[in-house]
Amino acid sequence: VSAAEFVRPQLVCGKGAENFRKIAKLPEDFNRKPIESTTVKASYDKSCLYLQFVMEDDDTITEAEKNQSQLRTQGDALQLFFKSEKDTFLWEFQFSPNGKKSCFFHYGAGRMFYPEPESAFPDFKVVNKLAKGKWNVDVTIPLSIFREKGFKFTKDEKWTFMFVRHN
Repeated sequence: VSAAEFVRPQLVCGKGAENFRKIAKLPEDFNRKPIESTTVKASYDKSCLYLQFVMEDDDTITEAEKNQSQLRTQGDALQLFFKSEKDTFLWEFQFSPNGKKSCFFHYGAGRMFYPEPESAFPDFKVVNKLAKGKWNVDVTIPLSIFREKGFKFTKDEKWTFMFVRHN
């Protein structure tokens, strides 16, 4: 089974979703290309992880007012999860179109804001570029965020990541 077979092509987003719900009745109605697609590019160097997201979006909305909040509940947002294959805990990053960002450390049995209270907010960079019909996000995450918890982030350590788009 190829990785592409796990992608559900019947995603319908944006203004087209309301009309789709009214007319979709047969199984073949649900087997269509996404109306608003997302592409992602990832790279890294010795100090940072770089991610670039390009999203088609004809109705970008955000009500996010502050960092370190659940941005995914406040309109359009991106949510990223990073996990080492060796451990059960993971990091979660969230971004909104108006530049707000959040970072959480999930330690396997719950979630806590990261960093811990009274510590400096992790210095990761998010650059949003909004244009008609598009939302582009460039993210730079210093590897020091992971190293603070003891990860070496070397080539022999395998990591996985998942992103969720809230539209």
